[in-house]
Amino acid sequence: MEGAIFNNDINLTGERREMYMMELRLQSSMQSDFDTELGPVSYNVTERGKSKFVSIVNFPYIVLAIMKKSKDHIVLIGKIKTAIRNFKNFKRESTVQEK
Repeated sequence: MEGAIFNNDINLTGERREMYMMELRLQSSMQSDFDTELGPVSYNVTERGKSKFVSIVNFPYIVLAIMKKSKDHIVLIGKIKTAIRNFKNFKRESTVQEK
């Protein structure tokens, strides 16, 4: 998958990493089937071993954050969403200035 970055603490081969990212895409796609009735998914949190895996849906992309289980994922999600909003605003402002 494009842009997939894993910490060295996550012991997966390249092929297994790609499979994991494909699983995230499939899960996101399947969950979007219920957007009309239930609203869109904002994020998913999975706890495994000593880590939390937070996937944040930012159509058409998925942001994956891997953190220690003891960390507050709500705080991190807020920071990531703010960064995404700021980037979108920056990109939009840059496009307007170029014209």
